[in-house]
Amino acid sequence: MWNGRSPIAQLAERHRHDSRNHPFHTWSNAVTAKWQAEFETFTGHLSLGPDRLPVTVRIGIDATGALQFEFDTIKLTEESKFLFVSWHSATREMTYFSLDAATADGTTFSTERLFFLTLNNRSDASGTWFAPTAKCDVGLLRYRLKIPAERPALRMRLKGFRNFGSLHEECSLGRIAAQGQHEIEDVDTVTGSFTVQAVADVDATVWKKDADKLLEHIRRIMSFAAASLLGSPIIEFFAGDTLEVSVRSEARQRSGTAPIIHFLAQESIFKATVTSFFSPPVMVNHLYLAIEWFAMVATYNEVRLVNAMTALENLIDSNLSRNEALILPRNQFDKIRRVLLSIIRACVLKWAPDAAEEVLIELNEKLLDLNRRSLLHETLFPGCSHSSTMASFPSLVKLRRLVRPSRAESAAVTSVKSRSTTDALAALLALVLICGRALG
Repeated sequence: MWNGRSPIAQLAERHRHDSRNHPFHTWSNAVTAKWQAEFETFTGHLSLGPDRLPVTVRIGIDATGALQFEFDTIKLTEESKFLFVSWHSATREMTYFSLDAATADGTTFSTERLFFLTLNNRSDASGTWFAPTAKCDVGLLRYRLKIPAERPALRMRLKGFRNFGSLHEECSLGRIAAQGQHEIEDVDTVTGSFTVQAVADVDATVWKKDADKLLEHIRRIMSFAAASLLGSPIIEFFAGDTLEVSVRSEARQRSGTAPIIHFLAQESIFKATVTSFFSPPVMVNHLYLAIEWFAMVATYNEVRLVNAMTALENLIDSNLSRNEALILPRNQFDKIRRVLLSIIRACVLKWAPDAAEEVLIELNEKLLDLNRRSLLHETLFPGCSHSSTMASFPSLVKLRRLVRPSRAESAAVTSVKSRSTTDALAALLALVLICGRALG
């Protein structure tokens, strides 16, 4: 049974009845406290290369979106020996097995990335037996819908996503909805989803490729808003009478310490996120890499600030042309550099002759930094006034003020300073990442 509270047939039927007015209402994030998909019994084959073994296994998906396996006890025989041999192999590399199985009602499961955590083997008078404990990196479940979906739809299940109510937008790919819980006990559980549903007849295969990219874009930008990389362990694709559920293993989800956008006020950034996928106000290179740096989990504020500065510097380095990044053209500065180096050489030979060669090599490389524009100048871009940037950015580059408060400063004043600096950086990153014009 998929989605603990109701089987697939009921989901599809309710979707069909309500899709005219509320296509996403029935696709809620209603899950049990324990399971996304309850255990079902599958029979099939476990294989490694040419070796194949008939197995019976119960497969479910827990609240974190992870696949769970319960294998029936397997007797050590000539046919099953390859499992035992691979487990006791001298190599330290992970051995991945393939598993293809099906239930009595036609639900199928397949993966080529199954691995064992332990064999749980035991021996008695009847022989050697083992009941493997397994995990897998990615697996695919296929369900047959009793009532076909009227239009293709794609849903991305999320861990740790918070929102009050639901968010809705429309685009050329169809209707989009974001749903999440406003109270979360454990961020490492599936708490929300992003869904896109076609509103016209489309080629489902072609549409899915574009819808995949759209939902991934939304996930990353909304991760920036939450200051935490939102996990997406489950992807559901409804097409015709088939539901494909792709499940992948992900690291433990952690909550963002200081979200950029409060979960009660995400309407504007969600709208900007959808709009920027189709018509980005600014084309940005390495945007997603910068978001990953910014949303990286850190324990201390100093580390978070360094991560955010790294994200900003990466965006600057990836998107500025040579003329924008340098004060003088390279060929002009090379002439100045040679003159400066000759002066430095004379000074070094006079005052530090013993270390002259090593010092000159280091200083020669450092001279290149003289021709690079300051971080303050590099962050000025069309649409952002010089005065507004000047007002917010100086506190960002004076990082040492964040590390230790002076004895004269109270804890309250220090807290205000740290918060204002972090918020200023967040605001600046928001302008760069989302392009403030789209938010306005």
